[in-house]
Amino acid sequence: MYRSSAAKAGIALLTANNKYFFANFTFLLVLFLFSFLVIYLLRKEGNLKIFILLLLYHTWMSVCYYFLQPWPPLDTAGYYKMALDGRNIADFSAVGKEYVSVVLYPLVKYLHLSFFSGFMLFNVIGFIGLLFFYITMKSLLNNNEKAVKLLNILIFLPGISYWTAPISKESITFLGITMILYSLVNLGKRFIYFFFGLIFLALIRPHILVMVIVSLLLSMLFLARLNFIKKLVFIPLLLILLVPAHSLLLQQTKLKQVTLETAEEFIEERGVNWGGGSGVDIQNYNPVFKFFTYLYRPLFVDVHSVPAALASCENLIYLIISLQMLSFKFFKFIKNEKNLFLSFNLLFFFIGAVLLSHTEGNLGTAVRHKIMIMPSLLALYLVYKAKTQPATVAARKLATAGYKKS
Repeated sequence: MYRSSAAKAGIALLTANNKYFFANFTFLLVLFLFSFLVIYLLRKEGNLKIFILLLLYHTWMSVCYYFLQPWPPLDTAGYYKMALDGRNIADFSAVGKEYVSVVLYPLVKYLHLSFFSGFMLFNVIGFIGLLFFYITMKSLLNNNEKAVKLLNILIFLPGISYWTAPISKESITFLGITMILYSLVNLGKRFIYFFFGLIFLALIRPHILVMVIVSLLLSMLFLARLNFIKKLVFIPLLLILLVPAHSLLLQQTKLKQVTLETAEEFIEERGVNWGGGSGVDIQNYNPVFKFFTYLYRPLFVDVHSVPAALASCENLIYLIISLQMLSFKFFKFIKNEKNLFLSFNLLFFFIGAVLLSHTEGNLGTAVRHKIMIMPSLLALYLVYKAKTQPATVAARKLATAGYKKS
């Protein structure tokens, strides 16, 4: 009986606004024309063929998610239903998961956006995030053909595209993070991207915002080589930004204050295995195995389904990449470069992996959530390969100039 009523509710949700065929067709047409316009404008900063393939690939992932998601849909349908049922924009807190519904609300209410059209909107948001990542890395690898070919392969890793394709917090979070990475190549000239990247993180995942700010502060204070003026401007700015970020973090976690005791209680509660086929009880794991579980599982020993097998293949790639960087040569490279982009990515990846690995008790959610830090791992690996693989002297000078501007 419950399944029947749930199925009926799911069908009603999926077909909501479908009668407005012309409005949705027009929206989708404008959306994809906009996507191709963005591709055309960015063609000189990347690879036109790769961009078009990436748009088609990412859209295919979105369609797959739409039809393969559990029935009735849970998270994605929840965001859409909240927008559909909302009476006005003031009904939403606009922080955390409700911000997804804030994005949908005017389009659902006034343009009669369907559930599928909502998927396509967030598909394009995730796709633009991938474009930001691609052009950021291309600018740093432009003169090393092997590294660029590697980028052209890694940009199509299925997990990142799959989890940034549906109506979700991941799409907006990923866009915010990649905008920040893009800005760090030349923070002075790209501050507007940095600002909007922080805004997206503040509205969706305040804890990631705090990790970004802390990683940047530590990079500027101890690791990166920055001139005095930039330190004088950005370090106080980041310290000021910590205040609202801390407030948003308390609102998200529902903690009255952040202390060692409350943090431990929160971590223990979040680390509980909440059940499900991909549940893993991490509470009794040592810190190293928690770290490994979060980043590299499921591996093939955990496989119980086709999606888990695909995730295992991707995690194997991440594991191979990590092992290649686990060397004295890599850390010497980071130390010698003293670059803001590299030092931030190193700290953000490490801090994120350590903290998030203590709060994940389910491999299914870990696979989805770790796409927030995996761009940093890929960025470190690609720049490391580009700088340490053989290249002409001229190519090395041009590549170095690309990311030493910051």
